[in-house]
Amino acid sequence: PQNPEKIVAVFKKDVSRQTASQIKGRYYLTKIMHLLFPDAIPDIYLAAKGREEYYIAEKVGTDKDHQAVQAVDTLVRMKKNLPTNAIQEADAALARLKKNPRITALKNKLAGTGVNIDLNAFNYTITPQGNVKYLDNSFMPWGVTPNKKMYLMFDPSKLAKRIKKLSPDEREKGSNYLTRLIKLFEEEKAALQKRSH
Repeated sequence: PQNPEKIVAVFKKDVSRQTASQIKGRYYLTKIMHLLFPDAIPDIYLAAKGREEYYIAEKVGTDKDHQAVQAVDTLVRMKKNLPTNAIQEADAALARLKKNPRITALKNKLAGTGVNIDLNAFNYTITPQGNVKYLDNSFMPWGVTPNKKMYLMFDPSKLAKRIKKLSPDEREKGSNYLTRLIKLFEEEKAALQKRSH
């Protein structure tokens, strides 16, 4: 979009194996997490699947430590030569991210939700406003084992308890998102079982 506060992510068909239901589930789970942690979890505005996957989410600026690590990561992916000072700077930046007590506190809060999150320090940044933000906005709602068994990647009861603590309006939204999320899981599970027989 033309809005500088939003970011668009497009994933090519051959990159992802997520179903349309998983993508919808990811949308609902992200909405719930944003309700629970509005200053820490970027909002999501759209998650859709056609030939490709599309996500529109809140754009988040990154701090200098995150940028230093990202610069080296980009050079590695492009198979470029790495300046020694860049590697040292990125290592020091990553160490600072790992030791940051505010990032550690947020990781602990997120882990307490029962949602599968990535604890890698690189997935967190300090915004110019001073908030800690979780950048890996890919809350997977469920997975499928090699023998075609589905499993949830979040704890519905832990989320429900947290949702009950929200304001009445947010509680209603969060409960609706959770209900839709569980319904999607059950529908996908039934469809998978039917295809497997």
